[in-house]
Amino acid sequence: MKKNYSKDEKHLTERERVFVLQMAQHGDATKAVHAIYAHLSDQAARVVANGLMKRRDIIEHIDFLKKRYEEIERYVDKI
Repeated sequence: MKKNYSKDEKHLTERERVFVLQMAQHGDATKAVHAIYAHLSDQAARVVANGLMKRRDIIEHIDFLKKRYEEIERYVDKI
C-alpha cells in the first residue's frame, strides 16, 4: 500500500514514510530515526537523520505534512 504525502509522484520506502510522519508531528530527527531503527545509538541515529534531512524529497514531504497539520489545527480551532 504505497501512499504519497506530496503532490508529486516521488515514492518513499516504508521507513522513510515513518521518518517523515514522525518529523512532521514532532520535529526531532533523531527521535524520528529511533522510531525506525530502535537499536541504533544516539550518535548513529543522528548520522542517519542528517543523511535523510539532506534529501530534497524528504524535506518536501515533511513540509507538505506540516502544512496539512496546520490546516487541520486551524479548522479544529474554528469548531
